[in-house]
Amino acid sequence: MKKHELLKHAYDNYPKGTKFLNLGASERTLCESNGVFYADKFGVKDSETHYFIFGSGKWAEIVTEEPKRVPLLTSEDGVDLYEGDEYYRAEIFQGKWNLSDYTNNYIINDLKPSHAVVHSPEMSRAFSTKESALKWIDEQKPKEIVLFKDDEVSAVVTKHKVKFNPTNPDLLNKWDGFIVSANELEQIYKAYKELS
Repeated sequence: MKKHELLKHAYDNYPKGTKFLNLGASERTLCESNGVFYADKFGVKDSETHYFIFGSGKWAEIVTEEPKRVPLLTSEDGVDLYEGDEYYRAEIFQGKWNLSDYTNNYIINDLKPSHAVVHSPEMSRAFSTKESALKWIDEQKPKEIVLFKDDEVSAVVTKHKVKFNPTNPDLLNKWDGFIVSANELEQIYKAYKELS
């Protein structure tokens, strides 16, 4: 076919608003015709998107109904996320979960199948809102940390205090219920820094 015949076929069969699958990409993209075309040595393209309507001897497939969108994943807060969606990402770094700050306001603008949240959930998790991401991250933090444990006592840190628990029943009265508050810990730390 000559150029003018190819263009006539494009105008006749791909009017404005016609949905078609792009021929030129390895992943066939669903496109919408703007109704204006041009021809070059490679084929016929939509003038707005520059997607191929004709190339390598074949015409782009016209799509008469929208293909069903399949979510790439369901976020930790229960929302289906699709390719191209915005999302928030929690990532594990040095053993701790943190909100990813690769972009402004912590939001990732374009979910793709190659993103870690899709294929490496042990390292990265997706959320539909920043608030749900922060809440989940907070829930992953340990509720208490054992500072030490020996024959006499164990020291356990919680969010607000350090509690010393006797490990030897003979020492129950000596250590039972001995608690250091967060304020007292701060004072101890300041005193330690002054002595250092």
